[in-house]
Amino acid sequence: MDKGALHTPWAAGTWRIDEGDPEQVVVDFLGARCHIRFLPCGRFISVRQSDGDVVQGSTQIGERAQRRCYELR
Repeated sequence: MDKGALHTPWAAGTWRIDEGDPEQVVVDFLGARCHIRFLPCGRFISVRQSDGDVVQGSTQIGERAQRRCYELR
């Protein structure tokens, strides 16, 4: 699979599906490689490969992202 274009507030980069774990993606930007797993409600966990630093966050789509999350049952 070809690498995809990645656009972040910090820099451009690339992304691809992790060959060893198709549930996560690998991103490369600013000289760092991170493994990202997406969670329900637009949340994610990112682990930087070089030092294991973990960041948790949430995605925002558009200017006015919805603030509430409704779990599917």
